[in-house]
Amino acid sequence: MGHKCRLGVLATLAFIASPASAGCPFLSGEKGSQADLNPGVDRALGSYDDDSSYYGGADFSRETYEALQEDITAMFTNSMDFWPADFGNYAPLMIRLAWHCNGNYRQSDGRGGCDGGRIRFNPERSWADNTNLDKALTLLQPIKLKYGDAVSWGDLITLTGNEAIRTMGGPVLGFCAGRLDDANGVDSLALGPSDEQEAVAPCAVNGTCEAPLGTSTVGLIYVNPEGPSGVPDPAGSAESIRDVFGRMGMNDSETVALIGGGHAFGKFHGACDTGPGADPIDAPEAPWPGTCGDVDSATFGRAENTFTSGFEGQWTVEPLVWDNQYFKDLLEYDWVMTESPADLVQWFPVLKEGATETEDEIPDIIMLTSDVALLFDPEYLALCELFASDQAYLDTAFAAAWYKLTSRDMGQFQRCVGTDVAPPQDFQLPLPEAPTDLPDTDGAKSAIQSILSSDPSYPALFVTLAWQCASTHRSTDFLGGCNGARIRFSPEKDWAGNQGLDQTFRLF
Repeated sequence: MGHKCRLGVLATLAFIASPASAGCPFLSGEKGSQADLNPGVDRALGSYDDDSSYYGGADFSRETYEALQEDITAMFTNSMDFWPADFGNYAPLMIRLAWHCNGNYRQSDGRGGCDGGRIRFNPERSWADNTNLDKALTLLQPIKLKYGDAVSWGDLITLTGNEAIRTMGGPVLGFCAGRLDDANGVDSLALGPSDEQEAVAPCAVNGTCEAPLGTSTVGLIYVNPEGPSGVPDPAGSAESIRDVFGRMGMNDSETVALIGGGHAFGKFHGACDTGPGADPIDAPEAPWPGTCGDVDSATFGRAENTFTSGFEGQWTVEPLVWDNQYFKDLLEYDWVMTESPADLVQWFPVLKEGATETEDEIPDIIMLTSDVALLFDPEYLALCELFASDQAYLDTAFAAAWYKLTSRDMGQFQRCVGTDVAPPQDFQLPLPEAPTDLPDTDGAKSAIQSILSSDPSYPALFVTLAWQCASTHRSTDFLGGCNGARIRFSPEKDWAGNQGLDQTFRLF
């Protein structure tokens, strides 16, 4: 005798057994117009019309993984003249690339993320927040060409971010491989700016965008680092940070760990007030050429003459070392507004009243309004104090938050492949192990048939339950569906469309 049938199986069997399912186009093999929107790829199945574009976990062996790690690590310190590495190391740049590829995920509809690798295409490619990330992709191009279909762009970008953290001494929980590369940026049009975004989720005043959009400003990953709508208001920035990171699925601890952990590395660029030059829409072959510095200089528009965000400086004195110094400095000093060479507001440290150190000992660092904001919110401030006092606690919190940041769009744990997958995390909605014995579906069918032939008959209830249970699936981040039968629990069981289904549960 096999296992008893689970509710999800029962609901599906009841649907199939019911005469109401006979004309369903999904069961009869017909295809509606929605399926033809992007005929080149069926992301739910993970397959492409062109078999050569298929990428799956079978190709991601331990040997491939270790060889990739070696090539990525070698790239970090191989500074190239076309885009010299800050501090002689590309690792911070690659963290930014991985963050921006993954960090546009939004909970509202599961859109965004690095599955698809759409940061290579417009509209994402041209976002102001992604300025100069085309150079990071160029640096990865030789590695992608070497490994071909053995690694997707989405996996390569994310793995490179992991290795960047690891090589600078930071904590990494694991790597969820298995991303598929899209052929274009169609699936990012809803993120904006686009006609599709304006039709579905318009933002009347850019900078005050609301859900379902994931960001406060279309074209930025999270919030405006200068402050809400460019106003240097730390308290208002803290409110915006909590709102926007919440739309991305992050709680307070994850938010603060990611901000401070990410800002342990690298610097920001705004060497002049003339900007980065034409973006990929206006100059698709050579975007953001740079406008800062002497035009006859070998480093015109790059190196010390780089313009990326318009801010200029670095968060820590050791931007290639993982530690909690960001939090220590943020708490130790008072912060005073100044302006970058691009006339954007940023903040420099001054001694607090009663400080024992001298002004000569103040580090040459800069914070942005979105950093100082952490001091203006009680919950954020308490977390900053905790992370500043406990390096091990920060290590654990950041590793888990980074893994969540870079894996949320992959959906449930079962989609992760590779040899370094972390244990199932809560955000992946892990399910119990599948039964080793198949359920007794014949017995279940017989029982269902007896109910269907009873008086009164219940086929409509069964069809409704199966439909409501399964139709929650979304192909953007592969969440929902009847696997797990979460329709039994809040919030799903309390949805208006599910009222009355408790009658069907009683029949089962």
